Amino acid sequence: MQHNAEDHTFKLEVNEYTDMTDDEWANHMLVRGGLELPAESPLEAELDEPDFELPPPGTLDWVRAGVMSPLEDRGQCGSCWAFSATGALEARYHLLKNQRIDLSEQELIDCGFLTGTNGCNGGLIEDAFVFIEIFGIAQESEYPYTAKDGACKTFLDYSSLVALGVPALFQGARIKRVTMIPQGSEYHLKKALTTGPVSVSLRGSAFNFKHFGSGILTGACDGPINHSVLAVGYGIENGIK
Repeated sequence: MQHNAEDHTFKLEVNEYTDMTDDEWANHMLVRGGLELPAESPLEAELDEPDFELPPPGTLDWVRAGVMSPLEDRGQCGSCWAFSATGALEARYHLLKNQRIDLSEQELIDCGFLTGTNGCNGGLIEDAFVFIEIFGIAQESEYPYTAKDGACKTFLDYSSLVALGVPALFQGARIKRVTMIPQGSEYHLKKALTTGPVSVSLRGSAFNFKHFGSGILTGACDGPINHSVLAVGYGIENGIK
């Protein structure tokens, strides 16, 4: 590619997405039409003022630290938001208990409509966390991944959902609190990363994103978010942060 012969901070490559049309790529990887972040979040908004007693480390890599779950293929389902949420929780569970857990993305896909997500058609990470905060989340072995929308199997009786009193059939893990990072704040993202991997939403529809191979991806990312990932560290490569 001409791009790779030029002076850029990243390389492009032929990959499994190269022969996809833009529509196929969007259906496979992105949230159709994008998602607008709400003006107000149901989650706690903290970390407003810098309060590091010491500067954060210059580099951080939770993959090398051995806390990350193995990579998974989500297939032809727009469930990036679910994998981002479970990936963050699995890593933090490992940090807390020094043992691995495999949580169910499929439960979020099938049942997440209760807190505003839209299954394989996409969702916001924060709505996934709200679901887990209220109802907990099953383990993968209890509620395996199918890469398609299905009927929710978590609750015994939907008639009581208004009171949020329905017992969940599965309880792999639960969270007590979630903290939102101020949008666009590199400082607060680094601060949060010192405690573990962080779920992140971004715009991922650019040509360079589709064909990314290695290096540090740069460029404009304006527009509505349409993809979710998991931030697992930060550092400096070839003098570039």
